[in-house]
Amino acid sequence: MRSRNICHSLVGAILFTVIFAGGFAYGQPEGSSQSVASVAKNDDIAKAFQQGVKLEDAGDYAGAEKVFLDGLDKAKAANDDANAAAFLDQLGFVCYKTSRWSQAVYYDTQNLSLSEKAGDDAAIARSLGALANATLKQGQAPRAVTLQIRALDLRKKLREPHAIAVTQADLGTAYAVSGNYAKAVDAYSDAFIQFDKESNKEYAAYTASNLGRAFTRLQQYDKALESFGRAASLYEQLGDKSAQSQTQKDIGVVYERSGRQAEAKAAYAEADRIIASAPK
Repeated sequence: MRSRNICHSLVGAILFTVIFAGGFAYGQPEGSSQSVASVAKNDDIAKAFQQGVKLEDAGDYAGAEKVFLDGLDKAKAANDDANAAAFLDQLGFVCYKTSRWSQAVYYDTQNLSLSEKAGDDAAIARSLGALANATLKQGQAPRAVTLQIRALDLRKKLREPHAIAVTQADLGTAYAVSGNYAKAVDAYSDAFIQFDKESNKEYAAYTASNLGRAFTRLQQYDKALESFGRAASLYEQLGDKSAQSQTQKDIGVVYERSGRQAEAKAAYAEADRIIASAPK
């Protein structure tokens, strides 16, 4: 098991564009990778998986991909669908991290097929989330929405509160990218409630930021300011000066769009002050 980094984007204050965070956890609840319960039954496959994960965690995606492909071949030769799915999961992630969306979709689709064959609802939900995030990167927002809704239905069936919230956050992004900001607000709001309940400040901060962006698109500026204010407070608690500063710029954008120029200027100045205070 290993952590999968949250992928996020930031608003460009100068261009006044709104960019939504995508691939919240690449479809993986609690940041974990595909289950590899049977991997210990084959030492060669186990070693290949562990070696690939180490390379991946070190940022050597090319090396990891080579090892995972070799492991996939061995799993297929052994008719070991469980481990084949695990390697496909990792390969999809490597391709996602290296911005090769078509390849990510290719591997995630195979992974989904094996998960459906096994009848494992948790694995199906993970695969759907990963496939949805890669599909969204291809510019296919409507399909990403459909896939995330399927994943969310399974998560609710499995009664996994954290995983439900992760999927809701990714569904919110798919809705936002497709231009359905009202539904994005609903999905982000539900996700934020759970992350806040868990005291998961990092996930809550990203979700509050996206919620602010959706409200900005809907021109509900007071609600946008409230959401960005929550995000800024959480980033301050996390000690993330860069994200805190960017959130102040987001606030400045909202003030500027609502005609509150003096407050916008103050927000931009505060953003500069925060980033200047960051450790060098």
